[in-house]
Amino acid sequence: MARSSSRLPGWVGRFALLVLAALCSNCQIVTQQRAQRYVNRGESLLAEQDLEAALAEFQAAAELDPQLAVAHSKMGLIYRRMGEYEQAINSFIEAVRRDPFSFEDTINLAQLYHFTKRIKEAIQAYLHAVELEPSNFDAQLNLGTCYQQTGDYTQAIERFQRAIEVDPNRPHAYVNLGVALDAVGKPY
Repeated sequence: MARSSSRLPGWVGRFALLVLAALCSNCQIVTQQRAQRYVNRGESLLAEQDLEAALAEFQAAAELDPQLAVAHSKMGLIYRRMGEYEQAINSFIEAVRRDPFSFEDTINLAQLYHFTKRIKEAIQAYLHAVELEPSNFDAQLNLGTCYQQTGDYTQAIERFQRAIEVDPNRPHAYVNLGVALDAVGKPY
């Protein structure tokens, strides 16, 4: 009897753990659903151009489910539109941390770094972007421009050439390539 009674608490304990795990899993699903409702409301408000209200919805979604990349991404878009670039950058950093395969969030982050003259960070973000989408003309061109701004004309030339390979019908890539070639004394 002592043996069966000693097993009973273990069995009860395991059962209780299973019940708790199921409840926690259910709570997580409910939390994710609530967070998604905030995102949906935020997107509706964003479509209506109510930036402040939309931002509050996305913030609530991120608070409920911090791993929800779309909430951080949408906050980044709103902050950028409001001219709050550092907050936009921070939001896109969080979005990319949660979804490192999001080209859109990565390129938004790169463009904000570039716009705010944080060229080294822009280069890193553009490198990630062209890793995700090597045939994206703008990412290649902007990466070349960043390299050009740092004086790394060899890398700039390579990126401008890649941009031209992607789309040979965009004249500003040829202009940028010509400027970079001229800077290193190479004929065009």
